[in-house]
Amino acid sequence: MTRNDFKEVHAMIATDLEDQGYGGHERISTKEKFAVFLRFVASGNSYLSIGYSYRMGERTISNIITKVSSANWRNMQPIYLPKPTLDILEKNAVDS
Repeated sequence: MTRNDFKEVHAMIATDLEDQGYGGHERISTKEKFAVFLRFVASGNSYLSIGYSYRMGERTISNIITKVSSANWRNMQPIYLPKPTLDILEKNAVDS
């Protein structure tokens, strides 16, 4: 993924990834959450392994991956996998 691709996709999902800090914990930036998600998807490593890389716990990694996956689906699905219309179904039937 190029830097521009990262920025473009991040811009699409960033608002869904923002959260309020609590306690004395620092908030994890939306860019870092997206980077954690990409590392998981690209490498297939365990939550524990990714947690060591980013100095985060397994539960935090799990929450990030779940949240980013949901944000990706919510924002990308209508664009890249829209509900099929009758025209699309007919075109696919003719093509095959």
